[in-house]
Amino acid sequence: MVKISQTKVKKVDIDIKDQKILALLSGNSRMPLSEIAKSVQLSRDLVNYRIQRMIKAGLILNFMPEIDFKKLGFDIYHLFMVISDEEPKKTELIQALKNHKNTISLTEYSDRWDFEACIIAKDIYEFDKIFTELSSKFSQIITERIRMTVIESYDPIILPFQFTPEFTKLMQSKSKYIDYAYDAYDMKILEQLSKDARMSTYEISKSIPLSADAIGIRIKKLLNCGIIKKFTVHLDLSILDYNLYTFALQMKVFDKPTETKFKSFVRGHPYIVKAIKTLGAFDILIYINAENTKKFHETVKCIRNEFSFFIKNQDTYVVFKEHLLCPFPQILKKDYT
Repeated sequence: MVKISQTKVKKVDIDIKDQKILALLSGNSRMPLSEIAKSVQLSRDLVNYRIQRMIKAGLILNFMPEIDFKKLGFDIYHLFMVISDEEPKKTELIQALKNHKNTISLTEYSDRWDFEACIIAKDIYEFDKIFTELSSKFSQIITERIRMTVIESYDPIILPFQFTPEFTKLMQSKSKYIDYAYDAYDMKILEQLSKDARMSTYEISKSIPLSADAIGIRIKKLLNCGIIKKFTVHLDLSILDYNLYTFALQMKVFDKPTETKFKSFVRGHPYIVKAIKTLGAFDILIYINAENTKKFHETVKCIRNEFSFFIKNQDTYVVFKEHLLCPFPQILKKDYT
């Protein structure tokens, strides 16, 4: 995923080799240094130096698995809120959402909505309970809200394509998965990988009573069954002067042919890093990462031109700050601790 910082940070200059390294890591952040070195035609030590430099600069924030929560029995919900600036309640709400065991992300906007919380729950009843508890506790500052259920996510690519034209094949997901009955050990492995996806199986074995070989086999099974979609990287692209936008759409019609066309459009567009189909106030949420407003408006215009017949209404929100991105929310620990 990508992050937008609250404050202006020192810009980092990266070259084409760095871009290719980032592309490879976003497609598989567990890729050995030797394989990356071969792909970018640099020495292993120089690749490691470049990665460490980007970590130190704050461009690379974390290496993590992208987990399919639906395969773990959870649905994903988006909660948009307008918040009054009353302190200290506003800060308390932010902390409550960041610390909640079901929260996977919290984004602040400088636009129509103040916050977007992404929450996982077993079903709509559990989500409603979470929402009711939050809205009751902070009723005096939550002045408006809308809720949406995620139906499908359209293959997020993490990086804008113009970084990586020859590496787009890395972003394609599998079409078929094997069946796998995961257990408590698998969840503990996921937890460790969420701290650092490049952690070796030997290091993981220090905190889990399994051999490194057994852990390696389980990681492969978690990938082959689709619980782990892929290993990727969490980036702060604001360091490269990129801005993140959310483009929300209400559709007049979104039938199968239109959806198929939309999926293809999203996966092939250089600035769309993620899109989700939702049930609620909007039908589609599109996340756009662009280095300037001109590129953003060109992207929006392209969407309008391509789907003008199907779009009923639209809205745009500018991201101010990412407060949280949690690849392994604490609720996942509940069944095995």
